[in-house]
Amino acid sequence: MSVAATVFVIDQDSDSRSSVCAAVKEMGVDSKCFANAEEFFASYTAVPCGCIVTTYDATDELKLMREFERRGIGLPVIVTASSPPTALTVQVMKQGAISVLEKPCHPSVLKDALREAIDRSEEERLKRVRRHAMRGRIASLSEQERKVMDLMVRGFANKVIAKKLNVSLRTVESRRHEVFTKMEVKTVAELVRNVVGSAQ
Repeated sequence: MSVAATVFVIDQDSDSRSSVCAAVKEMGVDSKCFANAEEFFASYTAVPCGCIVTTYDATDELKLMREFERRGIGLPVIVTASSPPTALTVQVMKQGAISVLEKPCHPSVLKDALREAIDRSEEERLKRVRRHAMRGRIASLSEQERKVMDLMVRGFANKVIAKKLNVSLRTVESRRHEVFTKMEVKTVAELVRNVVGSAQ
């Protein structure tokens, strides 16, 4: 299930800032606007879904991108700039920005970029939800069930697992059943995908 998104706009140009915020509002999305990065960092509270729109000016844009990363702000970033040089575009994209738009941004181009950023943020949110749920299921396993699951994920057959753990085949089959039930999977392949995904 999707959640409400928030777009954070950082732009020292009041007209440009207002223009972006107006486009966000037309999309029915909440926005929070700031004249500079200092204002943003001073009031930022983590949100489950959203993106950041920041403009390139005298501030070192790469430094700002690194600061987002250092503070654990994982929201997608859109950079706007007047006649952005190719070198800037390449650098900020390498640093994690998903779009670099030329100012003044055409409303339709801006909205397309915002939708892409918000969709990407929602995908990441859902991945986090799934990882959290899967880690909870793993934690619900008993120590013996976890040992069986670890060997299942490594591709060992029941008979081999029984030998390695020095238990009966029936015991392995019983624990395997409990693993499938608690992990809410039906196949070993599905189990492997979920266990690997939970660790990412």
